[in-house]
Amino acid sequence: MNAPSPWTTVDSRVLLEDRWLRLRAECLRNAAGIEISPWYVLDYPDWVAAVVLTDDDRLVLVRQWRHAAGTWSLELPGGIIDPTDADPVAAARRETLEETGYAAERWTWLQAAHANPAIQTNRIHFVLATGARP
Repeated sequence: MNAPSPWTTVDSRVLLEDRWLRLRAECLRNAAGIEISPWYVLDYPDWVAAVVLTDDDRLVLVRQWRHAAGTWSLELPGGIIDPTDADPVAAARRETLEETGYAAERWTWLQAAHANPAIQTNRIHFVLATGARP
């Protein structure tokens, strides 16, 4: 699955960088020799999302205002994995407690996947928490 890239980066410029993200504009050349420019790439830290279940199999969700979407969203607890987090499970524990007030007896890392692999470099880690209580 890790075959060589059919695209070549001809040029890459950082347009914006802060503590949350870095935005790059790249000039790419595909396998047919066609240049695509600009191709925007967002570098984000990895994220975590916790699937938190109580002893009676209720799913713990958090209701948050999401400015970009302009709406309230019901979602899994989670967020950016901080540099101080030991691993994705530690980040899931921290985010779940911060956002919901719940802690759990058992935490299991499930999977990591790219959030939006066409334009973002980060992955989202899914963690299962069982035996959750306020």
